[in-house]
Amino acid sequence: MRPLLQQLVIACALVMALTACGKKKVVDPTKEYLVGTWKLASTAFDDNSNLAMDSSEIRQWPATASSYKLVFQPDNTGMYVTTYRDTLNDLVTNTAPFVWLLLTGNKDVQIQRTSGSFLKTTIHLEALTPTTLTRRDTAYSSATTRPDISWVIYEKE
Repeated sequence: MRPLLQQLVIACALVMALTACGKKKVVDPTKEYLVGTWKLASTAFDDNSNLAMDSSEIRQWPATASSYKLVFQPDNTGMYVTTYRDTLNDLVTNTAPFVWLLLTGNKDVQIQRTSGSFLKTTIHLEALTPTTLTRRDTAYSSATTRPDISWVIYEKE
């Protein structure tokens, strides 16, 4: 009888071990993907009002234009970085620090600036891959009932 009990205990232990190994923790890659430096690559406007970004609406951001970056740190801090040439053609870089938080099932990022104007904003993540971040902005005007939709596409540096 004793060997049977030992076999049952071993069998139960094996079942529990195999079951535990089969349970993989589901990890949402949003934060992992988001962390890093993102540079503005292109923009798009819903010119045909179909509420979707069509390839014909995407415009590359000119390499000679000002540079806009979003930097997301793993500790939920970050900064806006703007680089441009002033009237004397000197290169100027401005930074604006912020703290950030993922919201709404990791589809929105709330950004709280730590100083300056426009202290809090929420950006909607239309798409996020390890190399591309697409942000969707929606604005409503009193002149129309349809929203004005635009997209900002960033590439990871």
